[in-house]
Amino acid sequence: MTKQSRLFSELHETVQGLHNVGLIDKHRLQEYMELLPSQNIPKYTSDGVKELDFRRGISP
Repeated sequence: MTKQSRLFSELHETVQGLHNVGLIDKHRLQEYMELLPSQNIPKYTSDGVKELDFRRGISP
């Protein structure tokens, strides 16, 4: 597990715990969960980023 995925995992667990003890409601829980990125974040190489830029028309 990478440091980033561990961080997001811990944040997810903390927010869920706050909800479980009644410190945040279901609506607020959903807002936090939408803000936390998915664990399936793709890893891009520099060539992959260049390709995405080119396809989006933002490459020089």
